[in-house]
Amino acid sequence: MPYSRAGLGLNAAGAGGSDEQQRQRLKELEGRLQTEVQEQAAAKKRLSKELTNLRSAVTSADRRVQLLQKKLGNLTKLEQQNRQKKAQMNQKIDEVLLKAEASKLTISSELQAASAKASEARATMAYLEAAQEVISRGCGGGVLLSDLPRDGRTSNISASAASQATSNISGGALVEEEPASSPMTGTL
Repeated sequence: MPYSRAGLGLNAAGAGGSDEQQRQRLKELEGRLQTEVQEQAAAKKRLSKELTNLRSAVTSADRRVQLLQKKLGNLTKLEQQNRQKKAQMNQKIDEVLLKAEASKLTISSELQAASAKASEARATMAYLEAAQEVISRGCGGGVLLSDLPRDGRTSNISASAASQATSNISGGALVEEEPASSPMTGTL
């Protein structure tokens, strides 16, 4: 940097001493100035280098931030999709469970109806087997069907039924004498 003699405290009239002293002093000042200029240049280089490094670090940090924001956005999106899938799966499971429960109730009622029909069929079969047994024994005459057991047992007919069988002869056929509300009506 250019310095004037007046700015350095030197005058042309030599007010500060002899010329030799002034030259000496001028050299010292020039040396100091040169040192300061070199230090400032070095400091400027250091600052420039640090500024370049910081710009690079900021750019790198900005890229990292953008990358992390993108990853976070993708993870958030994936999480939402997974939650939606889970909700849909839970809904489907609930629907399947409701269908299974409805099917179970339907099958349960069908089972009850089938069991009732099977029980009725067993009772009718036992009744008819008992009637066949009476006929095969040759009890003769008309035996009241009401005297035959209806509970599925094929045991011997009681003595009262046998005595009634002889008294209720009606043309050699079995005659039923039950009320019309019974499930087993008619003659054999």
